[in-house]
Amino acid sequence: AVSDDDSGSLRYVQVKYAGSRLVMQSDPGVSFNPGGITFGGVGSETDVEYVQVYNAPGRGIGYFGGTVNSRRVVVTGSAIQLDIDHGYRGSLQYVIGVQGAGVGRSINVASARPGSSPASDPTVGNFTLIGADSARGSGIRVRRGAVGTWLNGVVTGGPACLDYEDGAGDGVEGFTPGSDPAFLSVLFDCAGGVLTRRGGVTGQEAVDADRNNTIAPHTLEGFVNGPAEAAVPAAAVPRGNGFLEAVDYVGAVEDASDTWWRGWTCGLGVEESDPC
Repeated sequence: AVSDDDSGSLRYVQVKYAGSRLVMQSDPGVSFNPGGITFGGVGSETDVEYVQVYNAPGRGIGYFGGTVNSRRVVVTGSAIQLDIDHGYRGSLQYVIGVQGAGVGRSINVASARPGSSPASDPTVGNFTLIGADSARGSGIRVRRGAVGTWLNGVVTGGPACLDYEDGAGDGVEGFTPGSDPAFLSVLFDCAGGVLTRRGGVTGQEAVDADRNNTIAPHTLEGFVNGPAEAAVPAAAVPRGNGFLEAVDYVGAVEDASDTWWRGWTCGLGVEESDPC
């Protein structure tokens, strides 16, 4: 894939009830689930903004390789809201993820295999992830050599906020900035705590690093920030990232006057969002 390839524009798009499992006609024993939208090796000059996937049962949006960036993304009702793999290295900002019922993860991040190059290394800013009530699953899962930077976010609901597996990052015990997934200015509030049992030393050090991560009850009104979210100091845009906008708040929606999601989304369970 060409890093700065331009595959066009995808703006103000809704995809509903997509993602049924497909069976290969030539080999009925082989099937796959394409999800609501899948970006495969798409470049950074592609314009993706104001996109919603609604009730795709498996994967909402897949970012598989490439460097395509996205802003103002809403995924509701999927088991996995965002699936990131195969060396994806783009940026996403203003993400609302509302998980569907059952086991799943709001964001799943992996590389093709440990040690593969390039490793999946997304930068995700201003996200609000609302997990489903389930005995299993997590808000964010990082594994199999994936890195990534997560800043200015809110993760709530579900049994655990973060599944930080031993194989994430460089796979060496102990958090190393630049080599392991990093979390900056993220509010965590999940019934089972921040980390799953697989979090280990590295995951705990990543959360505990002096980067304004907060473990506290959320005060979201739906997905709109309340006092607890407003109290978390925002992190600066990582040096060299020309896509993320500099903001002074965490989460996808700052307050009631932040209306980027109104008028084009559906099924968000609030008055200003039309029913689907």
